[in-house]
Amino acid sequence: EENREESLAAYGSALIKASDNIIHAQNRDFSGLTNYADGKPGLNSRDFDWFRPGQAAPRTDKEAIAFGRYVYKRVGIIRNSMDLMGDFCAQGVRLVHPNKRIQRFYREWFKQVEGERVSERLGHLLFREANVPLRWYTAKVNKAKRLEMQKSIAADISINKNSPVFQKGEIPWRYSFVDPLLVTPVGGSMSTLTDETLLKLKIPTKLRNEIRKLINMANKNDDEGRAANRLLSQMSPDILEAVKRNKDIILPPEKSNIFYYKKDDWDCWATPISCSAFEALNLYQRLQLTDKAALDGAMNKIRVWKIGSLEHKLAPTEIASSTLSDMLGANVGGGTIDIVWGPDIELLETSSDIQSYLGEAKYKPALTDIYSTLGIPSSLTGNASGGTTNNYISLKTLVERLNYVRGIVIKHWEEQIEIVQKAMGFRKPAQVEFDIMHLEDPAAMTTLLLNMADRNIISDEFVQRHVKADPDMEKTRINKEDLNRVG
Repeated sequence: EENREESLAAYGSALIKASDNIIHAQNRDFSGLTNYADGKPGLNSRDFDWFRPGQAAPRTDKEAIAFGRYVYKRVGIIRNSMDLMGDFCAQGVRLVHPNKRIQRFYREWFKQVEGERVSERLGHLLFREANVPLRWYTAKVNKAKRLEMQKSIAADISINKNSPVFQKGEIPWRYSFVDPLLVTPVGGSMSTLTDETLLKLKIPTKLRNEIRKLINMANKNDDEGRAANRLLSQMSPDILEAVKRNKDIILPPEKSNIFYYKKDDWDCWATPISCSAFEALNLYQRLQLTDKAALDGAMNKIRVWKIGSLEHKLAPTEIASSTLSDMLGANVGGGTIDIVWGPDIELLETSSDIQSYLGEAKYKPALTDIYSTLGIPSSLTGNASGGTTNNYISLKTLVERLNYVRGIVIKHWEEQIEIVQKAMGFRKPAQVEFDIMHLEDPAAMTTLLLNMADRNIISDEFVQRHVKADPDMEKTRINKEDLNRVG
């Protein structure tokens, strides 16, 4: 028995010594420097993250993308800012061409592929997640269909989902954004050394199981089976094949692309903007939790009833205690209860000073940091304290950030327009046009456009589109008014 106790004691000492060595290896320990000087080991941000994993900063690229998506869904400031910035980037996007007939074809095609929605989603996702994989499907258009599209959209054009390369008369017909958390570049870090990036799409286990259930359901000869066959016919064949073989999908490079928001060449992924505001967002959410905790205790009040007195050696009797308990138990609350008692009862009441916790002042530094990271100046948020004091520089920062993303949107559509031009045999490509983005003085910009139109520097059609007027409709109205004046 004595040997057993000695063995356990020795084992415990060895564990303590081993743990001390681990701690000393991870942190700089200045304890016991001398007999008179002692220092505590320091703690860094990694130690804080270890004790609070729910508030830990993202370490990997996929965690950073997931964080950007999380704060967009949970923090209203981020959601409103991202939506607004995405709307600015796609404001008034349209295609123009010198030939009105060809322009009608381009605009009908742009309407069919939901060009406005795709532009807004592309700009929005670049701000939110900084990595936007995009895949598109094509349709085969012959000469008869092209002439029909120049009049109206042909609804019976079939989408080509099988061909990995473009064929004659084949144009993009539908765009689909891919979840970047499910995409991995082939070769990992080696992909940064090549000119072409191949993307591998992983199908989640839950989605695989649902597709397999749908395939099994399609074998039934009933309404559910016919509905399942209809859904399966609309899915991409490579997805069904990957589910059957339990493999990942290599996205065809000719019909897919990935866009980044200011990615370095040596990085595989770009970092979302919201990650730069991680500390401010973390502080903002913790301040909200503080207010919630304070509100939970807003109506908490403790009342202590004392019967008897130790100082005067008056012990509470059983009858007095039971009588007081019955009186307090009979009170339903919501009002005042009056109790007539002798001099040997005392009431102590405590409450919390909740107004010292609630208030908006503590949020201002965190909100200023969040808006500054997003590039939104204080002059646009109503908070004049903090940030850049020069309004011109502040607005210039925001506008340049919006123009950068808009440039990515323009580059995407120029590549797609070139595909359509070659497939249809048009001599000139269409051009991408937006509404003028002005944040400073809209009235001054409108006056400038009118002066330029008077000097024949820009067309009347451009000015009409700036004021949200349809040039074709306005031309018809002007001609009718001229005829009425002549008549």
